[in-house]
Amino acid sequence: MTSFNSHFSVGFCFLKEEKQSDYTWVLSKFAIIWTPETLPAVIVPDRELALMAAIDKVFSASSHLLCIWHINKNILAKCKRQFETSEEWTVFLQQWCILVAANTEVEYEKQWKELSASAKTKNKVSRKVCVHGVMLTL
Repeated sequence: MTSFNSHFSVGFCFLKEEKQSDYTWVLSKFAIIWTPETLPAVIVPDRELALMAAIDKVFSASSHLLCIWHINKNILAKCKRQFETSEEWTVFLQQWCILVAANTEVEYEKQWKELSASAKTKNKVSRKVCVHGVMLTL
C-alpha cells in the first residue's frame, strides 16, 4: 500500500500448496531484497490465514490491513441473502459504505453504532454474521 492509496506487486510465485511453511519460505526469499530500514511498513493480504501467519513471522514489524475489496466480497456473499427486499439490502449496503469510508475513529464508531442499531432493529444481520470470515474488529 502506497501513500497514494494504491498498491504494487513486488514479485510473483507459484506454490504447490498454500501452507504457512510455503508462504514463510517465499516471504523469506522476498525479504532479502530489502534492508532492515526499508522493510514494508504495511502489507495488505487477503484473509489467507497461513499467509497472514507467515507475514507475522517474516515481517513482524509490518502492519496488516485487510483488503477492502475482499471484505466487500465477503459482505456481499454472506450478508445479502439475509435481507428480504432489495430496499433493505440497499440501505444496509449504503450504511456499510459510509462506515468503511469513515476518516476518523470517532466517525467510524458513530457509523458502526448506526449500522448495528439499524441491523438489530430490523432483526436481520448480526455483527457476527456480517463479518464472519472477514476478521474485522468492529
